Amino acid sequence: MGTIHRSNKLEKYGFVYIWFDKKHKRYYIGSHWGTETDGYKCSSNWMRDAYKRRPHDFKRRIIKKVFDRKQLLIEEYKYLSFIKDEELGKKYYNLINHLNGHWTTDGEKILTVGEKISLSHKKHENWGHWSIGKTRSEETKQKLREANKKQFEDNDQIEMRRQKSLELWTDPTYRQTQINIKVGKKQSEEQIEKRINSLKQRWKKTPKKGVNKTEEDKQRIRSAVSNLIWINNGRANTRINKQEAIPEGYVRGRIKK
Repeated sequence: MGTIHRSNKLEKYGFVYIWFDKKHKRYYIGSHWGTETDGYKCSSNWMRDAYKRRPHDFKRRIIKKVFDRKQLLIEEYKYLSFIKDEELGKKYYNLINHLNGHWTTDGEKILTVGEKISLSHKKHENWGHWSIGKTRSEETKQKLREANKKQFEDNDQIEMRRQKSLELWTDPTYRQTQINIKVGKKQSEEQIEKRINSLKQRWKKTPKKGVNKTEEDKQRIRSAVSNLIWINNGRANTRINKQEAIPEGYVRGRIKK
């Protein structure tokens, strides 16, 4: 009678999940290649920070298990596509309803048309150098000004940009890159004057004085500030989330100028 050999290695799998925040009645849809008990929460810094503060308000449900890694992204996209654009960043912690950033897994077929064009451009040998030496026409400049103006006047766009900025700045790699870019560099008088004039013009159109913040806004600001600490490298000060590791070359505290 032959011996039956069984592998002790567990079959790898992934799953699509949905979180529900009962306090704010907000959802988050995502996927994870791993086990349901490995401690993974999500890839959204916004939702993850909320979970750290209020874990008792969150409940996760597994929507579907998938045993092929590429198929997992397809299944995630199927559920993300159900989210309406106006629900992003409001009813959902999700800020996008497609798989932006997953093209490295050979999933170009599930990218949007815009993403495919962007990817094609980035593969070009002259990527990043096409506009060098070129002068934009006044018509093109005006179109860009109007597009930027809409972004700063539309409340949904403002909120979307704010949430995306928050996600970027909670990424230690992004934060360190920005610090390295700015440390030791001084703006020229012309750059400073241009920036000041730009801000003055913007505040004339959307003045902040006299605008009362809601209690939710005040609480969000207090919560954000309370999670920050000052650090310095002996020359410049910056702030990071207190849960992050202090970057090399920096110490806790603020230098007085």
